[in-house]
Amino acid sequence: MKTIDEKARINLRYVRYQDFFSTLTEEEFELLASVAQFRCYPAGQILFEEDDELQRVYYILEGMIRFERVDASDNHLFYDYIGQHNFFPISSIFTDETYTYRSVTRTKVRLLVFPRIVIEQVLAGNHQSLLDIAKTMAGLLERNEKRIQNVLNPNAQDRVRQSLIYLKDILATENAGDYTIPYPLTIKELATNSATSTETVRQTMNELVEKGLLQYESKLLIFPKKRLEDWE
Repeated sequence: MKTIDEKARINLRYVRYQDFFSTLTEEEFELLASVAQFRCYPAGQILFEEDDELQRVYYILEGMIRFERVDASDNHLFYDYIGQHNFFPISSIFTDETYTYRSVTRTKVRLLVFPRIVIEQVLAGNHQSLLDIAKTMAGLLERNEKRIQNVLNPNAQDRVRQSLIYLKDILATENAGDYTIPYPLTIKELATNSATSTETVRQTMNELVEKGLLQYESKLLIFPKKRLEDWE
């Protein structure tokens, strides 16, 4: 029976030439392999809470993670999502001592987990990897700016439409000529994302479905590629 460390090493080999890992030297890669842990969690598992000490960095092999911020009464104020083949929390590397949001598995996930100090050590010694992370962080900042602009939009239906496009851009994969978000998203989640009511989300989505701009089946969002121009 394979140990967790062996599973981590095997899964690391699968992603050796993808994204961040492709720029590592063999020595750097072996360093990560020596400390990596493989984890599999069901949907609904809290990985860390906001303000927990930032000790670990995660890489998603499969599944989706939801980031949450809540108020003092534990009411959700903010959601964001990240899908497979991504690191998190990227924006906190080198800067924060604690996590800045709660992280919850939205689906069943398979993860690689690394000590933060080792990830920082590897990045500090590999300029190309550090540059790639910097570009990723710049993209995150641009995304957050657009989200802030969306929240400030006084038209609730526009906020819903812009939120849907945002989710397509960060989560969708091309499938049979269309763009599909392969993870279930509820009306309630979409309402939180859009800072509006579930009724407004339901009404707006029904209109988009009737126009052929969107499909919503088994909580999966599908964007017909041939109609994307009509979203503008």
